Amino acid sequence: MSDGRAGLVHRAWRHAIVRAPASAPAYLALAKLVAMDEAMVLLARAHAVAGASSEVARTFAQAVFNAGAGARARTILIAALAHEARADTLTDLGIVEASLAFGNASARFRCAIALDPSLAPAQFALGNRGDEAEARYRRVLARDPRHGGALVNLANLWRDGPRLEDSLLLLMQAAALAPGDPVALYNLANALHLSGDIGGAALFFRAALALDRRDAWRLREATLLPPIPESAEEIDRWRRRFLDRVQALAKTPLRVDDPLTDGHWTNFHLAYHDEDDRPLQEAVARLWKHATPALARSDLRGHDGRPRLGFISAYFRDHTIGHLFKRVIAGIDRRRFRVVLVRAGAATDRVGDTIAASADEVVTLPEDLARAQQDLAAARLDALLYTDIGMDPFTYYLAHARLAPLQMVAWGHPVTTGLDVIDLFVSAETFDREDAEADYTEVLRRLPFLLLDWQPEAVEIGTVDRTRLGMSGDGHVYFCAQSLFKLHPRFDAALAEILRRDKDAVLHLVEGHRRPWCRRIVERLERQLPGVSERMRFLPRLSGADFIRAQALADVVLDTPGFSGGKTSLEAFAVGQPVVTLPSRYLRGRLTYGFYRRMGLDDLIATSLDDFVTRAVRLGTEAGYRSEAKARVAERSPRLWGTTESVRAFEDLVGSRISRRAAMPSLGRRRPSPRP
Repeated sequence: MSDGRAGLVHRAWRHAIVRAPASAPAYLALAKLVAMDEAMVLLARAHAVAGASSEVARTFAQAVFNAGAGARARTILIAALAHEARADTLTDLGIVEASLAFGNASARFRCAIALDPSLAPAQFALGNRGDEAEARYRRVLARDPRHGGALVNLANLWRDGPRLEDSLLLLMQAAALAPGDPVALYNLANALHLSGDIGGAALFFRAALALDRRDAWRLREATLLPPIPESAEEIDRWRRRFLDRVQALAKTPLRVDDPLTDGHWTNFHLAYHDEDDRPLQEAVARLWKHATPALARSDLRGHDGRPRLGFISAYFRDHTIGHLFKRVIAGIDRRRFRVVLVRAGAATDRVGDTIAASADEVVTLPEDLARAQQDLAAARLDALLYTDIGMDPFTYYLAHARLAPLQMVAWGHPVTTGLDVIDLFVSAETFDREDAEADYTEVLRRLPFLLLDWQPEAVEIGTVDRTRLGMSGDGHVYFCAQSLFKLHPRFDAALAEILRRDKDAVLHLVEGHRRPWCRRIVERLERQLPGVSERMRFLPRLSGADFIRAQALADVVLDTPGFSGGKTSLEAFAVGQPVVTLPSRYLRGRLTYGFYRRMGLDDLIATSLDDFVTRAVRLGTEAGYRSEAKARVAERSPRLWGTTESVRAFEDLVGSRISRRAAMPSLGRRRPSPRP
């Protein structure tokens, strides 16, 4: 509407109010046309003259709530309900009380549904709470197929499971209902990215940014990386784009108030490119501090008594990180340190409870960065070890702050963080190259072995056969037991060559929970060997015990060059199963290699991709050699168990650094390792 026409409409409704000052509809109409401050005055007058009108009360309460006065909105709605018990008013009250963390919000929604079972907003609001969310969103959509909120929330429930493609369809439907809604476009872009459609994701991110240039979205679009890249050339192209855009954004004004809410991603896929990640990690760390200065908080608090050593992760539960570090945490010498377990988030399970019980103290951080920083500083730690940085957004953002005098990162996600407040990267001799210091922004410290105290799980292998696990009952089973994003495009040619040389070979991969990735891997391999899909199987998600059985029952287990197995290789060795590996330049591609060196076995360590193929095919086709290799692994693998010397060496490292700082209280911050 033009300014002139808008002025005429304003004057008309002002005249109506003068003529009928007790007309609540006139106040409501004008309130929709004017600025917020005047609108609030008009809505208050409408509420005053309308008395018991639920419609006016709801409109006024919504405006008050949107202005940040939730408690006042609640009072208005409760008063309206005293005059008339309406389902829509109860729904509004439940939404307000949920925002105020009142425990009875769900009861409000249920009462609203009891009054009007067809009320979609109440079904939708209750669907956001509790375990029945999917069923409630479905009921909302059955009554209102165009309910955008229910479409998006149901899509989000499905996004991280096997129904990712259904999630995409729902998000497309929601975006089509509001083609000019930037949030709908942004949600669709994120889902396309999860599916592996990097081109589609970039397109919809640009479309969202064309309508809304919020800074968090600009960062997201700048740091896009393909989860399943088509080729090595595509990796190079997206890495160059990543660095160029991050550096360009760093020269512009940016503000992201809450990265955990507005950001909530990491540079996770960088690590799987088998390239030097330090420049990119440093650049994006600087960018986040530019966009959110509060991330770089420094809060050090002293204490008296035994040194306090903290371990932090979002994965202290039934997760690879939980299993790799649970015995390390339990095994720290309590005469030297008081162990504080820091859980980033409240999620836990049986494994998590066991880890927590082994600590002297447990700190569970709220999923709010400012409060989490405060709580972590209040733990008064002398040293803090992040078992992993880069997989979980919460701990990645938290790691930008200086909250302990000594801050370290271990090999849970074995790549440099790019953060200048992480002092040490705790690695191991043999695992990292002799000249690896320049790969890290942290100071590299090598223990005699990885920070690990592993004991294998006892699994009975003979109770199942291959077919029950989804494996081929015929031919030679080659099992690459790694997540699909670990399969570098350069590895495709080697996999195809294995199938060429061994005509009885059947390649087995792990399906995971994002099925579109399987298709992308098949398409890549079809370019190397047409018809390859007939000689491939994707194993469904297996229990931990069945996953170990699948490795044990395979003829050949293949490591992934560029990012090798850690826990999976340890589990294979525990059941006497060799793993064909090709070490790369960086720690993340040298874990299986380091295990073999510890065992004193070299004949399954390849020197090139062609050599990798040769060794794998020999294992697959020569039964005698395979039996002999399995016997050697079974004999030597106990050298990997109970490696407490690395725990003792870690204690010495931490103890010496704490003592050094106590002797030199003015010790300055360390400098990052220089580039060559």
